[in-house]
Amino acid sequence: MNSAIDTAPGGASRARFGAPVALACLSLALLCALAAIGESPGIIAAAGMFTAVANTLQGGIFALAYILAAVGLGRPLAAACAPGLPSRLWVQAALGIGLLLWLSHLLGVLGLLSGQGAAPRIVAWATISIGLVALAHQMVRGDLAPERWPAMPRAGVLLALPLATLLAAAASPPGALWDSEFGGYDVLSYHLQLPKEWAAGAALAPAAHNVYSYLPGYVEAAYLHLGLLMPGRGDIAERFLGADGLWIHSCQMLHALLGVLGSLLCGRCAWAAAAGAGAPLGLARAAGIGGALVALGTGWTAACGSLAYNEMGVLLCGAAALLLCIERAANEHPASARQFGAGIGLLIGTAASCKPTALILLGPCAGLLMLAALPRRTWPAAVLAGAAAGLLVLAPWLVRNALAGGNPVFPFAAGTLGAAHWTAEQADRYARAHSFDGTILDRFALLFSPRGFLHPHWGATPFLAAGAAFAALARGSRVMPLLLAAGIAAGIIAWMFATHIQSRFLYPLLPPMVALLGYGVAAAKQPSTLHAPRAEGGPLPLLVMVLACAPAVIGAANFAAQREGRPNALLLGGVGALTGLARVQALLDLPADAERARLLRQTAGPDEVINTLIAPGLLGPATRDAAGLAPPAPTGAAAPRVLLIGDATPLYCLAADGTPGAGVVYHTTWDRSPMGDAIRAGGNDPAAWTAALRARGFDFVLINVAELSRLIDRDRNHDPDVTLPRIAHWLIDPGANCEVVWSWGSAGGIRHLVRLDPPRARTSGGAP
Repeated sequence: MNSAIDTAPGGASRARFGAPVALACLSLALLCALAAIGESPGIIAAAGMFTAVANTLQGGIFALAYILAAVGLGRPLAAACAPGLPSRLWVQAALGIGLLLWLSHLLGVLGLLSGQGAAPRIVAWATISIGLVALAHQMVRGDLAPERWPAMPRAGVLLALPLATLLAAAASPPGALWDSEFGGYDVLSYHLQLPKEWAAGAALAPAAHNVYSYLPGYVEAAYLHLGLLMPGRGDIAERFLGADGLWIHSCQMLHALLGVLGSLLCGRCAWAAAAGAGAPLGLARAAGIGGALVALGTGWTAACGSLAYNEMGVLLCGAAALLLCIERAANEHPASARQFGAGIGLLIGTAASCKPTALILLGPCAGLLMLAALPRRTWPAAVLAGAAAGLLVLAPWLVRNALAGGNPVFPFAAGTLGAAHWTAEQADRYARAHSFDGTILDRFALLFSPRGFLHPHWGATPFLAAGAAFAALARGSRVMPLLLAAGIAAGIIAWMFATHIQSRFLYPLLPPMVALLGYGVAAAKQPSTLHAPRAEGGPLPLLVMVLACAPAVIGAANFAAQREGRPNALLLGGVGALTGLARVQALLDLPADAERARLLRQTAGPDEVINTLIAPGLLGPATRDAAGLAPPAPTGAAAPRVLLIGDATPLYCLAADGTPGAGVVYHTTWDRSPMGDAIRAGGNDPAAWTAALRARGFDFVLINVAELSRLIDRDRNHDPDVTLPRIAHWLIDPGANCEVVWSWGSAGGIRHLVRLDPPRARTSGGAP
């Protein structure tokens, strides 16, 4: 078994484990250094270092268990699709993760990972246990025995900087980092919010208030699965958001570890490409380490991988699919074309199940390489097997969407296959916002702008890939590098014409770009013909290493620049500070309700106010009354309910669980707005708007003025009947029967908490 960043197995213990130990120690030291950036030397910086290490280790335990179980489950798939290939065990990891993602999604759709009680937790742990037992058997009696592990070369310690950057960013809670992602907006809105709702509801199912629940969501299903592994006996909200954010950090660590494994697979692609092109051992090793460095060091890997996103699943499966093709083209392969095609279909299908755009950006490249690796007479069998395998992977998503809304790929193709619960106006608004109407020249120009490859998170990666492609193609007719370049070009064309042209959407092209590096490195040493003998060593391997470090250095600098040079500002407070759970007991220990209310008035953010004073009111109604939010509630009254207007990021609201009568109700900008319904029902009468909201069970409304301004005035993708002048008129009209009781002004904009009067008793909450 060769490695993407190594050579032959065996050797003394010192040679075998020296480099991994050095990598671990250096990564730990760099993690501590990065966790102290922006903080004054002393106890605060030391506490930040400790917190970063603790979050990494505690969250990593459950994430690592999930990944190791997946590797064990992938053994039969790898044996079927990649027998005899040098990289079979690498592909096993990707195929196993794809299988476990599929199982997590299927179990979620069947409702086996939802609800209180022991049953869903037993199902979650049973699945993981089966995979761990299978892996243990392979390590004891199979080809993963420790004595057969390869030795990592000393140059592997160069991975420490990008690895530490990734882990340092993952140690902070979502909402803390990455301006490019608006602080992880998508995590707060759906990547982690939806698993929280699915766990509290009946099943993993589409939700009318969050259109992103109609996406495949296979990585999000893994986050749901992780939530059921969490310790504790409390309700869903407590297990998912309590315990100092253990679940959230586990999810971020799972995504980060997928990024690490995907980067190593990219390095393996570069190694296989260089070795297959005839590069000597030292140069092929440099290509492998350099490829892993580029993949892990690219800024998008740090930004996306440290958040609970889904891109790292695409990186992992895409790299594995290309690796299969590269090695199949260079080696005799005992598997049939059908088996080989099925393996490619499973991997690309899984990539699309993580993020649908992977199908159009990465699929063409994998398809071209698959055909190049096979005799022409076997193409039909391979294509049919690949298509069938890909459809099998996507089937649970397609079926649940078809049952929920009639359109198996909703919200895509809403105009032809059906708009489900949306109106024509909503479907048109969504389609308009997710497309680009510029000219071909406009689209091409954006490729070389911050919306394309010139975004800081790409760093030097596109230039390294372009140089490698030039080196590889300039040496004559080389089928594989030419097809890689064609696949990248096809992906770019798809990006230009089938997306709304954002830099992050180009990320699925990273695996073929890194694979090109391997061919480019081999070609740079080649003076004339492909198989001319070449000398070992020389300055070229060192040059490859130096150039490959550039993205990692740029990525670390991008991390250090976050939050105006204070990337760790929210590290110490963590999830508990954002939810308010960290100081509930301290507030309860204060002697008077008025004292609690005064402290909250001075320091609490909107999510903490909602959690502690309103819904579910962890401090009790007396403190809420003392805070001036409402007069004493009648005996037996239900907990107050809050409607979010403008805000669609309720992850840290404990009561935002998506169930009927939930204490906090939200909707994405594309979905039906209760405020818009109230305005349409009440005409120009603000008092009627208030009455309509009260009739639906709402006591409070939280208005995010800045976000509304962005959605309405700039992006123009909000409910057209909800306008800022109408909201302003509603708030100041003395007859509107509502009152602003709390306001926040910050860098994130102005928020108003509005009480809907008069208060009234309810014995049950209305449906949102």
